[in-house]
Amino acid sequence: MRYIQFVLLFLLTVALAEAQKPVEILGIAKEAKSAEYYEEQSRLWKQITDQNPKNGFAWYQYYKAQRAWLQKTEPDAWANDQSEIFNRLNPIVEQAKTHIDQTADYFLLAAANTQIKNRHVYYQRAFAANPDRIEAYEGLLVHYALDFDHENAAEIALKMLENNYFSNANLKWNYNALMTVDGKGVFITQGDMDTTPKWVLQFGKGIAKDVLVVNKWLIINDEKYRKRVFEMLSLPNFQKTEKDFSDAVEYADAICVHILVNSKIPVYMGCGTDVKLFKNAGIME
Repeated sequence: MRYIQFVLLFLLTVALAEAQKPVEILGIAKEAKSAEYYEEQSRLWKQITDQNPKNGFAWYQYYKAQRAWLQKTEPDAWANDQSEIFNRLNPIVEQAKTHIDQTADYFLLAAANTQIKNRHVYYQRAFAANPDRIEAYEGLLVHYALDFDHENAAEIALKMLENNYFSNANLKWNYNALMTVDGKGVFITQGDMDTTPKWVLQFGKGIAKDVLVVNKWLIINDEKYRKRVFEMLSLPNFQKTEKDFSDAVEYADAICVHILVNSKIPVYMGCGTDVKLFKNAGIME
């Protein structure tokens, strides 16, 4: 009995010790962690920045942990007004700059705290400072894809494949999704993990290059990108703005319906779409 108690005590001690260790933050899209976990990780990484202000990696992880905590605790604010979240995180960016300015870590941190359409400037600087920092790759690929810069997109996509940026299972899932498109078509995606891997396959491996992958969130936040997509599909202008809807989700769904109804080529939508979207728009068939 005493032996069992000793073993249990030992395992509990190990678990508690592990819980007190700062670990690399992958983000809410790539790991299933609680708000409390990110709050604790934020505290642990801040301790390291206090002890060693020149530790750029620690500053970047501290920022990511605090951002993930806000995303978890205030999901509505993150979905509808990211600028407010960025404003609250800006003190970390400013503090980090006084210690690690002009480093890849600082540029990555600054990119994460900038609206999507402007992040590429920081990602390009991070890439120039250290081409081996894979954290810059996805942001650069998104920028080049939205700008229809296929040459630079191919360069980054190949680097992502070489570094196994996405798991084999993820790439296979997205490959199968692309293969559902019969020839030339449009594929509307929901988020990072079902958008960027498709671009990696298209630009890095030449798979389903005729399919236009459109992210529903990027198209409402980047006017230039939306205009280019509408022109490519010969779509009429969408007369309403985000102010005409109750929130960003309703606005994004309305844009999706506009594409579905008016596109002359087949449009596919990825998983995660509520079937009520099609029912309410009268296009269940």
